[in-house]
Amino acid sequence: MIISRDFFQQDNVYSQEIILDLDDPIVNIVFLLAHAKVFADDLDLQFQDIKKEMLSVSYTDAVKIFDRYFGDYVILIEPTAGL
Repeated sequence: MIISRDFFQQDNVYSQEIILDLDDPIVNIVFLLAHAKVFADDLDLQFQDIKKEMLSVSYTDAVKIFDRYFGDYVILIEPTAGL
């Protein structure tokens, strides 16, 4: 799930969620792929297919692909500049 920064900064509680802030410089394509590998293995998905799909597009589209596969398990905070 991709949420806006404003929504996240309100009093919403996400104590059990995995939260990735897309403004954080560490959250790059390599970081997303590493998490995708772990999630794909846990969910019995074909990581190589997901990796190929994510690497064949822009970073913005790769984030959307990551969200499509894993958005039920991860909250992605939209970058300040938007996607």
